[in-house]
Amino acid sequence: MSDVDSQSALPRVIVVEDGLEYTERFSRLLSAQFQFERVADYPALLSALETPAAVLVLDLDFRRTPLHRLIDGEGAVATPISAAELASVQGILILRSLRKRESQPPALLCADLDDPEQARLLCKELRPLQISPSSESLQQLAARLRNLAGLSRGATSI
Repeated sequence: MSDVDSQSALPRVIVVEDGLEYTERFSRLLSAQFQFERVADYPALLSALETPAAVLVLDLDFRRTPLHRLIDGEGAVATPISAAELASVQGILILRSLRKRESQPPALLCADLDDPEQARLLCKELRPLQISPSSESLQQLAARLRNLAGLSRGATSI
């Protein structure tokens, strides 16, 4: 089997982030288990989802994104007044807008949320969703991705 054939057989994970940190880290360390594709914003995600994905990985904070590319909770372009505030929770807003479109791919939100009750409510509202704090090891993240992608527990570990 060629590299292209083996890559296409791997579960596709779309990483939604305004940088490259998650995509590069995951691709470098988990590319034997998943195929990672990065998108930078909500419109790019909608395009990417024309081909189904096994899992979405979302960054919470999009402070590097130009203000005119941020969205509000309805999926509309944010107003300049609200954009700076919305950048800090853009990952949640992207997922919320996607769920309103009845798109239900499992999602992993990379976020350090201070309030466990807020995290519980987000997981309930935006399910299927898991939240991964920055303190999680790569092995824990890989296990979450395998679980969300519906892969067996016996999958190869890193």
